[in-house]
Amino acid sequence: MPQRQQCPFCQLLENPEQTFIVHETEKFRAWLDVNPRARGHTVVVPKEHVESYDELGEDFLEMFDVARIAGEKAKSGLGAEGYSIVFNDGEVAGQRISHVYMLVFPRFEGEENEGTPAGAVFRPEELEKSDLEEIHGKMEDASFEDFSKEVKTVYEKAKEGNNTDGERSQEEEKSSQENSNFDSSKRADFV
Repeated sequence: MPQRQQCPFCQLLENPEQTFIVHETEKFRAWLDVNPRARGHTVVVPKEHVESYDELGEDFLEMFDVARIAGEKAKSGLGAEGYSIVFNDGEVAGQRISHVYMLVFPRFEGEENEGTPAGAVFRPEELEKSDLEEIHGKMEDASFEDFSKEVKTVYEKAKEGNNTDGERSQEEEKSSQENSNFDSSKRADFV
């Protein structure tokens, strides 16, 4: 059976009536998790079956923005005081489905996990300076497919309000209208 037919996210993408959609763009959809770990816990997935973040390329920025919008909607609509955006790349990192996804966890004052960073699952390691130097050297010289320059170019064009065809798409216009109640001064630069 093809991967797309086996993928639970692809099945949900094909049957949107089975989800509670929070936000959607041409390439991504965000919906409420049916087994939430927080009120407003949202899953953001690309509409195309993509198994790793490396495959997203410049679309990573749009995915992150969809997650940010879901978090801002939780703040505005649910009274969340903040939110955590989590993405796990690879099974060892906690990616349980072979379809890229981001998780948005709204954070509320007075809840048990208030103030606990998303990275709190990691135990602190005591390392010597020489260990840090060795790790730094390996990471500094590591080769990988770096699409950050492409993302920065796309971000700069978006910041200038440019579209490749010079006009805003209907989806961009709809998204802009939906988010007009957000304070743009609170938006973070992601590059």
